[in-house]
Amino acid sequence: MGIRPADKTGQEALLSEDRYLLRQIGIFFHGEEWQAPLARDLHVSERTMRRWVAGTEDIPRGVWRDLSAHLETYNRMLGSLATQVKLTAGLTQTPRNGGNSRLNITRVALPKEKLQKLTGEERSLFLLLGYASNQINALWKLVVVATNEGEKDPVEEKVSAAQTQIFVQLLIGIMREALKLIEKRFLGSSLGKEYTPLLSKQAGDALARIKKRFSAPDKFVVVRDNFAFHHPSLEDMEAAFQLAVKSDGDDTDWCMYLNNALLNSFFFASDFVLIHGMANALRESDVNEAHRKLLGDIAPIANDLSTFAFGFAEAIFIKYFGELTATRVAEIKCAPNIEDLRLPWFLNTENFLPS
Repeated sequence: MGIRPADKTGQEALLSEDRYLLRQIGIFFHGEEWQAPLARDLHVSERTMRRWVAGTEDIPRGVWRDLSAHLETYNRMLGSLATQVKLTAGLTQTPRNGGNSRLNITRVALPKEKLQKLTGEERSLFLLLGYASNQINALWKLVVVATNEGEKDPVEEKVSAAQTQIFVQLLIGIMREALKLIEKRFLGSSLGKEYTPLLSKQAGDALARIKKRFSAPDKFVVVRDNFAFHHPSLEDMEAAFQLAVKSDGDDTDWCMYLNNALLNSFFFASDFVLIHGMANALRESDVNEAHRKLLGDIAPIANDLSTFAFGFAEAIFIKYFGELTATRVAEIKCAPNIEDLRLPWFLNTENFLPS
C-alpha cells in the first residue's frame, strides 16, 4: 500500500501548492493587503497577480527566481541586523579580532625524516592522537552548529533536535576511543613513565583529570558500546520500546517523515525508542536530562583530550624536532561565525541527487 499525503482542509485545500506559497510570501512582505504591492515588486499588473491567485494562469518560473532573490536579500539583511542586535544587547561577544573575520592559517612542517626517528610506539601514538583530535574537532563543530537556533517550523525543529542527538552519540563514541587510546598506549605503556614528567603543566593537569575517569563508571562507554558504534541487544531494544510506549510522547513521536529525496527521510519512531534506551542504560528516567548531562560532559573532556594531545606533541617536538618551521600559508577571508551557522535536516537536494 502506498503512502499518500493527508487530505488538505480549509483555505489551504482551495489553493494549489504554488498559489499557497505565493500567498504566504505576499503576506510575509506586505501583510494581508499583499497582492498589489507584490505585483509592483515583480513588475506585473494587478490583473496578472489576481489570475495567479485564482489559478486561471500559471505562475512563471521566472517569478519564483525573482521571489527567491528577494528572500535571499532579506535573509542576508536580517542576519546582519540580528547579529548587531545580539552585540548591542550583550547576547554575544564581539570577535576578538575586532570584528575582522579573516583567519590566518599557519603550516608547521613535520618532515618525514624527523618522524622516522621516533620509535614505532611514539610515532603511532603521536599520529593517532592527532587523528583523534581531528575527529573530535570535526564532530564538535557539527554539534555546535546543529544546536544553533534556526527556523521555528515545528517539524524541522523536532527532526533537527533528533539529528543533534545522533551527532552527540557519534562524538561521544570517538571521544571514548581517544580515552581508551590514552589509557592503553600511554598510561599502560613505558611511554607514560617517560613522557608524563615532560608534559607542560597544562597538559599534565588535563592528563590527571582524564585518569580520574578510568576509576569511575563511564557514561561514554555505555553510549559507545550500545548506541554510537554498536546496536543494542534484542532485550535492550524491547525494554527501550516499552519505556517509550509508557512515556508522555504524543503521536508526532510515533511517525516517520518522508520527502521525494531519500536524504530528507527520517524514521522518528526509531530515534524516539533509541533515546529511551540510551537514557535507561545511563540510569536516567528523563531522556532530556540524559541528553543534557551528556552535552555537559562533552566540552570539558574534549578540551582535556586536545590539551593532552598537543602536550604530548610538544614533548615529541622538543625531543626530536628541535626548532619548528611555521609559515603563514593562507588568509581565510569572511570566515563565518559558528554561531551564525545551522544545519537543518531538511535540505533541497534537487541538484545534488536524483529524487
